[in-house]
Amino acid sequence: MTQPHQEEKIVDSHDPKTCRRPKTAPESSNRTLYPPRTLLQNGTLVLEDSLHCLYYEVYGPSSSNTTVGNDDPSKMGGKIALSLHGGPGAGCFPKHAQFFDPEKYHKVILFDQRGCGRSTPRGETRLNTLQLLVQDIETLREHLDVDAFDVVLGGSWGSTLALAYAQSFPMRVRSMVLRGVCLFRSREIDWLFGNSGSGTGSGTDTGSGTGTGTGTGNSNGNDTIHYDKTFCISNKKELACEWKKFVNGVSKNDIDHDKNDIDDDNNEANHDNERDGTSTRRVLYKYYNALLGPDPLARAKAARSWFQWEMSVASLSIELDVKNGELGDVIVWNGARRVWVVKQGNDDQVVGTQKYHNKYLDFLRKWPKLSSDTMMLDSPCRPTGIQPLISQQPVRCEDGNDKSHSDAKETTAAETFIPAQAMLTCFYSVNQEFIMENFDLLKNENIERIRHIPCIAVQGAKDMICPPDSALDLVEAWPEMECRFVTEGKHSMYDPRIMSELI
Repeated sequence: MTQPHQEEKIVDSHDPKTCRRPKTAPESSNRTLYPPRTLLQNGTLVLEDSLHCLYYEVYGPSSSNTTVGNDDPSKMGGKIALSLHGGPGAGCFPKHAQFFDPEKYHKVILFDQRGCGRSTPRGETRLNTLQLLVQDIETLREHLDVDAFDVVLGGSWGSTLALAYAQSFPMRVRSMVLRGVCLFRSREIDWLFGNSGSGTGSGTDTGSGTGTGTGTGNSNGNDTIHYDKTFCISNKKELACEWKKFVNGVSKNDIDHDKNDIDDDNNEANHDNERDGTSTRRVLYKYYNALLGPDPLARAKAARSWFQWEMSVASLSIELDVKNGELGDVIVWNGARRVWVVKQGNDDQVVGTQKYHNKYLDFLRKWPKLSSDTMMLDSPCRPTGIQPLISQQPVRCEDGNDKSHSDAKETTAAETFIPAQAMLTCFYSVNQEFIMENFDLLKNENIERIRHIPCIAVQGAKDMICPPDSALDLVEAWPEMECRFVTEGKHSMYDPRIMSELI
């Protein structure tokens, strides 16, 4: 990673009072990471349930900082930042602390969420819910004797957790920065892991514009969703080969078919029904059985395919419906002024007012917009026979006498491989209805709890993992916030254009 030039003074953008970038911030080039920080403290925290043990780290000033030689808060500004990693299950890394100005934030707190990274047990799904992750942040805050976090930075799944924590404990969050907004709704999961064709990937070209399907509310407050191929990234012709590889990552020979296998063609409850989404998630449910099942070889194979699919989606290049030159480098929803501002180099041009904000960037959407009272829908289905929060921990496979030495060696290696991110992302996705039942993140009464908190969201216009739809929906529900759409930006926090807006 390219480090900043020594003569360049990097101006921090995370002012907890205004959450606005100072006008003196350099705009002529992309900002890069701050120098590595000094690890002040790390440790583990046994949680109240006695099953999970949380690993955390606290970083101080930059290791190269010679002007501040200790961790005295009075000499380092006294501000504390919290960084929430994505996934679910990705884990934290020291570079995450380098997104914060060491001259302003004297401490940056990182931790591995339940079941991943250096938290134990790795890959554990029992007692692993969003509600408990939110409580873990509060437990860690109290353990470290922090009054409130001056800024909470959350990316992707971390943005879901940041919003959930802020809505649960609004007095403990003074500002927020979100990246790649994820609200963990059913259609976000269907977009990334579903297939609305035959279930094996048809490779039909769906274009890059707004979907043509419709969603209409009914008297029960639920949506009647008419699925078409625009709802799933797997149906784009550019990903036809990659989707086929993803489907082949779990085969009938790799899965122990029993009454819990939702892909059993003889099970009437699981026959294809595109409207309720069951067949849309057939492949996802297969991965659930492989990743959380007892066969370590099937789990290892499924994990490899899972990561390959996510990387293929993340790296997909698309063209926006309008010329990028007409959009500018960054399109900003300015919540204070209630206007869209196009940033092109050093020039800011106002292009819209509040009455236009619902539709100005609708061309970025990947699925039809729901009405405001039905934005947070529960998943329309749950796989038959799979109950939420039932851990299926890996077990050793008994070696038969007919196995070769190489097979036994491969099995032994697979037994020690716990792909936490794939396991937990799949587990959370399948059980999304249960995971999110207490967190309607767009509900007006929940937004009211955080409306006073300064917030900036940075969203890649070309992010295919977490498409712009969720960021646009969040702006609509919370117009006081600021949202920056980076026209050439994708999903990764290390994308130079995304990183420049975060720093």
